[in-house]
This record gives sequence, C-alpha cells and structure tokens, in this order.
Amino acid sequence: MDSPIPEDEFNRLVQLADYELDSDEMPFPKAKLLQILGNLISNAIKFTPAGGQLVANLNLIERSQYRKLVVKVTDTGAGMTDRQIEYIMKWEGKTTAGSAGEKGYGFGLPLVKHLIDGINGSLKIDSKIGVYASFEVSLPV
Repeated sequence: MDSPIPEDEFNRLVQLADYELDSDEMPFPKAKLLQILGNLISNAIKFTPAGGQLVANLNLIERSQYRKLVVKVTDTGAGMTDRQIEYIMKWEGKTTAGSAGEKGYGFGLPLVKHLIDGINGSLKIDSKIGVYASFEVSLPV
C-alpha cells in the first residue's frame, strides 16, 4: 500500500475521511486548513499507541443563514488533562512525549488554536486522560 504514513502507523487508522474542497469557494487560505488538519491528525497518530484508533471526519453544513466546515478528529490515545487543554486554549505550549517517546515542542496545538481564531472559527476539545482526545473545529465557509 502506497501511503505517506508508515505502514505500522497506517494500521492504527480505522477511518480517515478525505474530502477535496474547491479552493475558489473557501473564504480562508487552503494552507491554513491543511496546517490545522495536518497537526491534529499527526498528533493523533503520535499520541495513540499501537492497536489504538483514530477517526477524522469532515462535514460541510449548509443552512439558509450560514455554511460551515466542521472537522472532528478523535483518537484512543493518551488523552489530556484539563490543565493541558487550558494551555492550548490560551495559546501556551507545553511539551509532552508521544506514545513511542517522541518529543514535541508543545507549539502545535496552540498554533492550531491561533489559526482557527484568525479565521473566525472555533475549537472544542474533549478528553479523558489515558482514554481519548477529541478535537472539533468549526470554520465559517
């Protein structure tokens, strides 16, 4: 199988929804969307042990008054404490080790929050330490 994700990492993915979005219709830079998604998915892979699960869903919601893109990334990895979530929401970075001992600098998720805020979106984080982490991004379209 040809994949940019190493096979052992790929085997941990249960479902990864891939949608192609027309950049002419997006009121925000495509590069920011890719950076947001890339960071959330890469963190889910990094913090989910072998045998764990990762699900990424993208939904375009259209109503008469608005359209929004809702992205949800959920994993069965290390999870986060309320304090860690607070740091992210305040744009503060704190380093943590991944499931294979990888070391990060702790800037990725605060950067994601900053990018989302910059395009008038919202971020919701739900997590239970040692059980799961779920990130829901809502972006106006």
